[in-house]
Amino acid sequence: LRATGGEEKDILANSTDWWKELESIQGKIREHYQKERDLLSSQLDLGEKQKIPLEDKIAYNRQIQESLHLEAEYLRSIGGKQEEINALSLEWWETQEKIAEAIQDTYSYQREGLQFQLELLSAQDDFSGGIYHAGERIALNRQIQDSLHEEAERLREIGAEQSDINDLSLEWWEIQDDILSLQNNLWSELDDAISRE
Repeated sequence: LRATGGEEKDILANSTDWWKELESIQGKIREHYQKERDLLSSQLDLGEKQKIPLEDKIAYNRQIQESLHLEAEYLRSIGGKQEEINALSLEWWETQEKIAEAIQDTYSYQREGLQFQLELLSAQDDFSGGIYHAGERIALNRQIQDSLHEEAERLREIGAEQSDINDLSLEWWEIQDDILSLQNNLWSELDDAISRE
């Protein structure tokens, strides 16, 4: 074959060089995505040690997911191996599970504090033989319900397992029964107090 200048060139040798250069560029692009995710993961790990807010944890994980998505799209555009694309997809879903766990951990920790306060007030009422703290206990139960509701909404937003959301709903209704019981006890105490007068 003749090039434009009239020289004969070995097209096959040039295509091999070109192919090697292309593979090198593709490798550098993939390396860039991996370094980006490594940096984000390091920042997330450091942030978790520093007790960063839930929103920041979610933001870091979303950035990791975006990097995984872009790399998978890149591989699709160049005809990359399906196994590599599948591995990126699996990592994306694992990151999605980390987001769900962060949400669950945050709300669970919040409810543990409320539950401790509730148990303390219940013990005080049990010890005194009355329901002096019933109003506070009802308020705490409602805060726990609000936390359950918020967590369920957050989990719905990210497409979490329906069974996890159902568990939160069941817990919400159990607390509603506790609230109704406390309210009934208050009415009973009020009726008894009126009857004694």
